Amino acid sequence: MLLEVCVDSFDSAKTAVDNGADRLEICGPLGIGGGTSPSFALVKKIHRAFPSTPLVVMVRPRPGDFVYSSSELELMKDEIDLLKSVVPSVMGVVLGCLLPNGRIDVNSTRSLVERAHPLEVTFHRAFDMTFSSGAPALEAHALTALEDLHSIPGITRILTSSLGPSLPSSFHVFSALVQHRRRIVLLPGSGINPTSLRAPIPSPSPSLPPIDHPSSISLPASSKEEPPSLLAALRCLGIQELHASCSSFVEGPVLPEARKEGMGMGPWERWEVRGEVVREMRALLDGGD
Repeated sequence: MLLEVCVDSFDSAKTAVDNGADRLEICGPLGIGGGTSPSFALVKKIHRAFPSTPLVVMVRPRPGDFVYSSSELELMKDEIDLLKSVVPSVMGVVLGCLLPNGRIDVNSTRSLVERAHPLEVTFHRAFDMTFSSGAPALEAHALTALEDLHSIPGITRILTSSLGPSLPSSFHVFSALVQHRRRIVLLPGSGINPTSLRAPIPSPSPSLPPIDHPSSISLPASSKEEPPSLLAALRCLGIQELHASCSSFVEGPVLPEARKEGMGMGPWERWEVRGEVVREMRALLDGGD
């Protein structure tokens, strides 16, 4: 199973690749609102150091919501053009646009996808922020968003936790998405780590109807007595790619007595990929315990 790791620095990229990441998503600061567009210098440096590692690059002009003005959309198109010229061998871009009512902004997303052609396009976790007025349950919101994206040629994959705060918490919705997807690859992300992959999938809320698995998918025999692990369930659904941060905040080198407030500095910790987490993920995905 392919492991995609999101990174926002060269050091994190090196740690991820050295310890078994198959693909990198390159972003701006991930500790601030989930990341923004990275610098082209960072993308170029990572590509030069790891030319055989596929790279996808975030296109997001600012933190915050995913409703973009016309000037922001033009900026995103310019970023795509520059990326294609600076690093022409990049694999794809990661983007997403929503309307004020919480639906997918199909027109804006389509215009960005057309600009990115022939690059692959991942619709990022703006998908998990979608809302469909009148839909009675989380599953209905997710399926509406999926159909919106099916209407846009050129969308390669969707990075999603299935509208929940983490993939394990909304796995029943993810299962429904798998049943209804067509050409688009579903890339599970959020809350994916060695511990959650080994843990049994949580039971859905009693208020939600059960999700039947397609006839082509059979859960492990042991699932009749106890739920399968998240990793086993993902494999049974035919999932071939995972997205994980494999990261945490770590103390930076500035001494405590030298840390001053102000200038919008925020926390002094750094968001970094942890090599030991990537190695453990790699071992699990390769069939280890």
